[in-house]
Amino acid sequence: MLKIHCLAHRLELSLADAFSDTYFKSEIDEFMMNLFYFFKRSTKRFKQFKDLSKVLGQDVLKPTRAHGTRWIDHRLKAANALDRNYDTLVSLFEDFASEERRKKKAGGKDITPAEKAKMKGYLKLLKSEKFVLCLALYRDILDDLAHLSKWLQDDTALMADVRATVEATLGLLTRKKETSRYVNLAKGEMKSDGFYRGHKLTKGTGRRDEVDFITTEFMMLRNDTIDKVISCVSSRLQDFIDNEIIIASSILDISNIPGVSEKEALLEYGVDHLTTLTKHFETVLVAQGCVLSEIEREWEKLKLFVSRNKSTKMPSSLEFWKKMFQEKISEYSNLLHIIHILLVVPIASAHVERQFSIIKRILGDFRGSLSLPVIEHLVRICSSGVSVSKFDPNPAVENWWLSQKRRPNFRSRKASKELSTAPQIPAGGEKSDLELLFADTNSDANEDSRSDSQSETESESAN
Repeated sequence: MLKIHCLAHRLELSLADAFSDTYFKSEIDEFMMNLFYFFKRSTKRFKQFKDLSKVLGQDVLKPTRAHGTRWIDHRLKAANALDRNYDTLVSLFEDFASEERRKKKAGGKDITPAEKAKMKGYLKLLKSEKFVLCLALYRDILDDLAHLSKWLQDDTALMADVRATVEATLGLLTRKKETSRYVNLAKGEMKSDGFYRGHKLTKGTGRRDEVDFITTEFMMLRNDTIDKVISCVSSRLQDFIDNEIIIASSILDISNIPGVSEKEALLEYGVDHLTTLTKHFETVLVAQGCVLSEIEREWEKLKLFVSRNKSTKMPSSLEFWKKMFQEKISEYSNLLHIIHILLVVPIASAHVERQFSIIKRILGDFRGSLSLPVIEHLVRICSSGVSVSKFDPNPAVENWWLSQKRRPNFRSRKASKELSTAPQIPAGGEKSDLELLFADTNSDANEDSRSDSQSETESESAN
């Protein structure tokens, strides 16, 4: 057995550990949660928000949910929406907290004193220099981690690539201690007179002297936060990265195989890793009928095959192994057992998590009578089916048309046969329900036509 926890969930938990008891958790995360419920619980407020954005000539996004155990990309979307809506939000809260609005609504039904105090608190936070810079830093940190999280959720991500991808992400975070994209943009938008996007920020101007928030306190906060994030991510993923089976799975990456000119390196490459894997999965391999002594011989043959063809354009590792299973399985039958095991080891449970979201979309309030087989078919189509742009509906429509199922405005052969073999009713006899129905329909139609002709005659005589 190889025990693996979902790496995408681990990454989310590591970020929660890093932000606990910090300004990002107590102020930014808390504000985004309050902002989400502020508009979710009142469609009127969101309509006012949209109307104000049109007046200001800005395109705003609806605040999204960022709290709870969710993928990191959800946090990034909420932070990006907050930054994009900044100007409109400040103007909206200024309007809600103004005395003029309070006087207009003397009944107190629109803005209560408690809500007015809350709006003033939101304004104070939004117009703070520290909040603006920390939100930019928050987006910088989430940008790299969200990219790593989405890569881990990809079904085609190989276990052998996890170590290098995580190390590259941590390297990018370390570099942001000196310079980062969103922080530089926020500093550039801060005017010398203390204005940011047309609103006056508190705690002095944006660029003052050597002891202001930007050059001293914020720099220390940025370095400490990035160090803490790197430490938490490393500790959460360390046992996976340092696992000897995970390290040995690097043989999946065919680009690491040395060329023909490097004979000694080519001879030694992957031997220790292959021995580790063979020893660990020995019970499974023997049960599948593998000859363990043939695995190393097939590995040497495969290395020579790859190194000699390195001059040509090599496919990706996943495509290479896919082709090997299709065309060379008899030639490398023992080695491919180990490769098969490594390829099916999952690194995240994102595919399973998506099924819950799919079922939630399918089983709405008005679709509660779907049977389990139908739900299973719909889930499989949504999760594993082709996209709408590539789907060809002609075979399905033809199958439905020829399956004798009910079709609109079409009488089945069985109904036609029953109608043709039905006994004829003599004149003046009792009429069937079908005849009565057509008789009623015809009488209604005749009545309508008579009334239409009568009205036309009356209009002509009036003229």
